[in-house]
Amino acid sequence: MLTASVPANGYEGGTVLDDSKNSRKGLSPFVVAIPAIILIAMLKLWPALFSIIASFYEYSFVPGAIERTYVGLENYNSLFAFENFSNLARNTFVLTLLPAVFTSAISLVLSVIISKLRSSPLLCVNSFG
Repeated sequence: MLTASVPANGYEGGTVLDDSKNSRKGLSPFVVAIPAIILIAMLKLWPALFSIIASFYEYSFVPGAIERTYVGLENYNSLFAFENFSNLARNTFVLTLLPAVFTSAISLVLSVIISKLRSSPLLCVNSFG
């Protein structure tokens, strides 16, 4: 008959993090988040900043080169002077806000339903311990 012994700490086949010199007790959560922060900055913040900067220039695409000239607030003046600007702004707001509201509401409703199902006696989950 084979028997297995379990160490006194209750863990089998792994290491337990403790205050020994091999643990990373000085590692801050912010240090762990640095790669994610860099990735977000590269994929979200840089394009947004570049778009704001590019909005002050007029670009002309000629074969073989891209020329840009500084126009300042001229692009914004022509945007706000556009006769359908209010419709454009309203449509952009609606198409940006409504999907976020609906997906958040649906996610909340589904999470409540799943939470109720997990605590119901109809769905028995055996945890073996």
